[in-house]
Amino acid sequence: HGADLKAHVANTASQYNLPAHNVNLKNVCDREKMRYYFPDPVVQRSINLNMAILDCYHKELKPLEHYIEQMAKQHNPVHLNILQTINGIGRILALT
Repeated sequence: HGADLKAHVANTASQYNLPAHNVNLKNVCDREKMRYYFPDPVVQRSINLNMAILDCYHKELKPLEHYIEQMAKQHNPVHLNILQTINGIGRILALT
């Protein structure tokens, strides 16, 4: 869902012929920048809703990811470390 929201923000900027925003919406400070990016107040309100939802995802998912990672480290740390050494398998994918 978060990826859909981020894509919507990028697509909206393109649709309104605005310059590409060089921000990573994963970062709180970059999401703040997007709260004032669009000149049309109706569009900006829609984007602000997306940013608020991303803020909620960030708040809820970070602790959950941390908890799952700790549980995986306790369950089988050797296999977790082996998975994380494979190119393309990051922290989250190794937990699945």
